[in-house]
Formats: sequence, structure tokens, C-alpha cells
Amino acid sequence: MNRTEFTEKITRFMCEIFDSGERIILCEALRPEIAQVFYFLTGKSKLDGINKKSNHQFGKAVDFHFIGLDGQLIIKGHPEWKDASLYIKWHKIWQEKYGGKPMISWDTPHWEVE
Repeated sequence: MNRTEFTEKITRFMCEIFDSGERIILCEALRPEIAQVFYFLTGKSKLDGINKKSNHQFGKAVDFHFIGLDGQLIIKGHPEWKDASLYIKWHKIWQEKYGGKPMISWDTPHWEVE
């Protein structure tokens, strides 16, 4: 899948989420090499951005969070977290309907394709 196809699919997917009544905030999409290196050096990624590139660097991954009723990000520790059930639900839809990769348990706001 190329970058344009990914953009079309992730846009349709995000519209489906909005149409369901959920609220999300897009945190990151296309990522420059220097940012990927930083994430690697700070332990936030397993990909170094040079020898092992992230799909963010190719425009084939985004990060977004769900927003709770209180306006805060639904992350671990938030009252609406419920063992990541909202992320699990939508990752299944992303995988089955849009051909996305399964959820990474330690990186729930990450959405990508092969």
C-alpha cells in the first residue's frame, strides 16, 4: 500500500470513528528521521530511524488518542481506559475492514499498515 492509499484509508477510518460519536486527537503522522532517532534514543521506539525505519517515516502510520468525556486523552490511568477496550475495539476494525496491522499492546495509539 502506498502513502496515498494509506492516507485515504486512515481518513475513512477516522471519519468512521467520528461518526460513531467517539472523539480523537491526531498526535503524529509523517515523522522526520531526526524525530525517529530521538524516539529510539529515549526508548519510545524500537526502530532507530536510520537502519530500521518506522512506517511513520514512509507516511504509512499515524498516532492518535481517544478523548474522554473530561476532554483528556484516554491513556492508562484515565477512568475510561478499561484495559484499553476502546483501542482494542477500533484496532480490530482497522485490521479487519481497512487492512491495518494489529494493535501493539505497548503502543495503543499507533495505527499502521504493512
